[in-house]
Amino acid sequence: MKYFLEAKDLGVIDEPTTVGIGGDPGCTDYIKIYLKISQNDIIEDAKAQVFGCHVAVACTSAYLQLIKNKNIRDAVNIKSKDVVKEVGGLSDKKTHCSELGPLALENAISDYLINKLYATQEDS
Repeated sequence: MKYFLEAKDLGVIDEPTTVGIGGDPGCTDYIKIYLKISQNDIIEDAKAQVFGCHVAVACTSAYLQLIKNKNIRDAVNIKSKDVVKEVGGLSDKKTHCSELGPLALENAISDYLINKLYATQEDS
């Protein structure tokens, strides 16, 4: 309940480096994660919009705290089991909420790396 009642970093980052979606906007809980990433690949800021239940809000808030100020390589290694542990456990019916952040991050990082690759090729 702490992560729901004291949810942090919900919202949008102006001019994010990259954005990713986790979940299914068509039929279930989902989040949209916004990242500000430094040139050294450090997640300087992370915010998210949550479209779902209170458990999705709590898991997303916890996940954002876990990934902030981490290198993207370290951040992608923070998985749903780490979120479940951070929030103090979840029922089987709600474990999907712990998967939203890691999925959104993977999508955002993939987009970030592709754009970084293309930018490097254009500079060559």
